[in-house]
Amino acid sequence: MSQCILGSRIHDVYTTKTELIKTEIASQQAVCSTADIWSTPKRSYMRVTCHWVDPQMLSCRSSALARRRFKGAHTYDRIANYRVLYVNDEFNLDETKLLL
Repeated sequence: MSQCILGSRIHDVYTTKTELIKTEIASQQAVCSTADIWSTPKRSYMRVTCHWVDPQMLSCRSSALARRRFKGAHTYDRIANYRVLYVNDEFNLDETKLLL
């Protein structure tokens, strides 16, 4: 398999999975978004997850929305504005859906 074909297949799976997550989140009345930052000696990363209760099964559900490289200081302003809001916008999570 060539690098081009593999890259295309990975992109297709990513797009399909992202759309499924967006659809599931859109059908929920309320969700909770969380962020976690961790560091190695040379790099830092941030992960954003979303949690909700499935109304049919009454079970907790969650999905990882993003994992991205985080450069610079881990200050509240940078975390909230630069990363969490961007991911929430990407998945159509606003004040009306998020539990604050």
